[in-house]
Amino acid sequence: MPVFIVWKKDYAVNVESMDSEHKEIFGLINQAFAAKQEGRTREFLDPLIEELIQYAMNHFSNEEVLLKKHQFPELDNQIKEHRDFVKKVSAIKERQSEDQVTRFILLFDFLKEWWLDHIQVEDKKYSSFLNEKGVR
Repeated sequence: MPVFIVWKKDYAVNVESMDSEHKEIFGLINQAFAAKQEGRTREFLDPLIEELIQYAMNHFSNEEVLLKKHQFPELDNQIKEHRDFVKKVSAIKERQSEDQVTRFILLFDFLKEWWLDHIQVEDKKYSSFLNEKGVR
């Protein structure tokens, strides 16, 4: 299976549930990317991408509940980032002016860039905060 985005230990936020969900998201991105590389039709790819989006939204919800429970001071920024992600993915999915190949390139490039940046910048901010509160 072609791999588009590789999980590295450096991405870990040292909160097991969040790291597990991040790894699952990477796996879903890779699964959709592999299907695209194998020439699967849009009818096959669209449900995979929808599953990825739904999983990401569940992850955001889980993350926000955890951060709210522990009164993370930058929760509002996390929520904004999450909402921006959903808007951007929805906008890319709905772009009818580009052909299918262009839309998928835009989508996969966005997913890779956004997740790597979000985990390494935004999510890393809560890593030590939650660890100090005993969350592992």
